[in-house]
Amino acid sequence: MPFHNSRLIASALFAGLIAMPGAALAQTGEAATPPAAEDRMEQQTQETPGQTETVTPTDEQLESFAAATIDIVQIQEAAQQQMQAAVDEAGLTIEEYNAIARAAQTDPDVDQALKELIQNRLGG
Repeated sequence: MPFHNSRLIASALFAGLIAMPGAALAQTGEAATPPAAEDRMEQQTQETPGQTETVTPTDEQLESFAAATIDIVQIQEAAQQQMQAAVDEAGLTIEEYNAIARAAQTDPDVDQALKELIQNRLGG
């Protein structure tokens, strides 16, 4: 399937990849709630700006929330495994990948070079 706006997709893809926390990718062994999931769950329980009333969830809503949270954590764990596999298949370690991502955040030349490579690989 051709991408109609490969430049936008490349930028979004690259931005999303940089956002991957190395610690989350490096997790192995026992299944645990990833730090990113814990942060999101904490953020979800806090009031949002402009929110004036406190929500008191029903028992049914709490059950649904718990079920959704379990599903979300499982999805995140699967995504982390897929990201780890992608980095491994590219011939990099997580440390190397994260070092390059940090370099792209601080060095405009590295950032531009990576964006061009990604754009070219996406066919744009």
